[in-house]
Amino acid sequence: MEVTTENKRYRGFWSSQAFYGQRYRTLKESDLPGFFCEEYGYKPEDLAAIQNLKVGEVWESQDYGMYHTVRRQK
Repeated sequence: MEVTTENKRYRGFWSSQAFYGQRYRTLKESDLPGFFCEEYGYKPEDLAAIQNLKVGEVWESQDYGMYHTVRRQK
């Protein structure tokens, strides 16, 4: 089965250790540019790294480490 862009799913994690409240968010690939943009402090390289994750791989923020991650779910 071919995975199309809209079938890709990611799970973002923001820890209460580094942010105001701990939260998880499930994101579609089309959601990523709105979340991981320069306006919110991300570099284009961050977005590219997240978009290129394979299923099960995890992106870890250079600034927050394990306190802010994104895992590719499908």
